[in-house]
Amino acid sequence: SFPTRRSSDLSLQRTGALDADEALTPLGRHLAALPTEISVGRLLVHGAMLRCAQPVLLIAAALSDRSPFLQPLARREEARLVQAAFNKEQSDHLAVLEAHRQWSDARRQGGNGEARRFAERHFLSERTLQGMSDMADQFWGQLAGLGLLPKLDRLRPEKRDAARAIANANANNQQLLKAVLCAGLFPNVLKATPGKSQPSLSQQKQQVQIHPSSFNKGAPRFETGWLVYHEKVAANGKVSVHDCSPVSALDLFLFGAEPQVLHAQHRILIDGWIESRVSPRTAVLVKALRLQLSELLRDRIDADWDSEAGAGDNGGDNGGGRGGGKGGGKGGARLEVPVARAPVPGGKGWPPPMETRAQAQAALLSALVWLIGRAGGSGGGDGDEGAPAKAPPAKGGGPGGKGGGGKGGGGGKG
Repeated sequence: SFPTRRSSDLSLQRTGALDADEALTPLGRHLAALPTEISVGRLLVHGAMLRCAQPVLLIAAALSDRSPFLQPLARREEARLVQAAFNKEQSDHLAVLEAHRQWSDARRQGGNGEARRFAERHFLSERTLQGMSDMADQFWGQLAGLGLLPKLDRLRPEKRDAARAIANANANNQQLLKAVLCAGLFPNVLKATPGKSQPSLSQQKQQVQIHPSSFNKGAPRFETGWLVYHEKVAANGKVSVHDCSPVSALDLFLFGAEPQVLHAQHRILIDGWIESRVSPRTAVLVKALRLQLSELLRDRIDADWDSEAGAGDNGGDNGGGRGGGKGGGKGGARLEVPVARAPVPGGKGWPPPMETRAQAQAALLSALVWLIGRAGGSGGGDGDEGAPAKAPPAKGGGPGGKGGGGKGGGGGKG
């Protein structure tokens, strides 16, 4: 059956595209201008806003195409073992990004021949990896047209490098990339409840499994109590996801649907079923941060990236500081951005100057990235305070079919 106008509006409100009055939000205005599905559009917008553009564009490209992970029928176990090295963060989406990065490094260091040999050794589709690069370039142009990223072709070479460095200042921050995945893939959320041998996964009252094509199949535990996914399918009476990534309760609080704060119970409720314990004071502060993020999106609509690249006010590992130097070229290479480290909340030099709106927004981004990093390093279970150990990689799963966030698959569905 086709969705009703009311159900469509509710869906758009859950993803932040419409407000309670069914008017377009700043995020919704950006999404309406992008020729992509809503989840991919949310990824692109937040990746640009949070200064981790290139890796997020590549992840978005992977979600829009086939998986680069090949699974030859006669060598399936060998392929899984080799490709498991890409899974460093319990994330199918970051695994495909890591595969692209290493392939891109091989091509840059040894030419096309070395890149081809790398792909063959790791059972990767070069055509798909190159397609990811090409689509990421297209996404960059679309976001530049909206003022969310710099129009690189209009900048002088020295400013082009500085602009790219600013846009990718947080490109190596894995916790932030997971938060952006949360922003893009919400409301596709699973709750992971610890079990005897492995966690049980559920979405509200529905039990969900991880498909064998996922790197996370067979994981004994997850570093957080929540996962986000791109697609969920039903087959043979079972519901499964082909790709998933762990996210923190704070990620859901910041980038999920508008939270309902239950002050008396010291809890928040997101999307009607996602619960987490939080103090009333923290809940008020995070809701205020959500409002500021919305204002930042509104301001980015008319951003002047050319002048920003010249000034370099929003770079830095933590979202602030001065941008400069070379931020890396096209592809998935790890970006080394020689920028001054911005002060962090509670540290020396905090708070930074906030005399102008641009300085205040730079401080906001710096605080946000710092906060997400702390939550990712210490958040556990259902979002309550705690510091669980890093979860080990899964032993039983592997990429194939739709693994790594892609559609289709190089060698069947595992």
